[in-house]
Amino acid sequence: LLIEEYGEPIPQGYRLPYPLTHAQIGSAIGSTRVTVTRLMGRLRQQGAITIEGDNLICLIQPSSQAVS
Repeated sequence: LLIEEYGEPIPQGYRLPYPLTHAQIGSAIGSTRVTVTRLMGRLRQQGAITIEGDNLICLIQPSSQAVS
């Protein structure tokens, strides 16, 4: 939802235009920092996201793939 609502389209997918900590993401989605850290690691391993500088890049289209 964060990427769908606030993400900026870029050639690779979508980019959040401002840095967020894992704690801030957790608070925004009703989760914990630990869970966000674990899931972000899994998404990075799957190639669904990448981090460039302080910005999250979503390499898949929003809502097109669930975390497995």
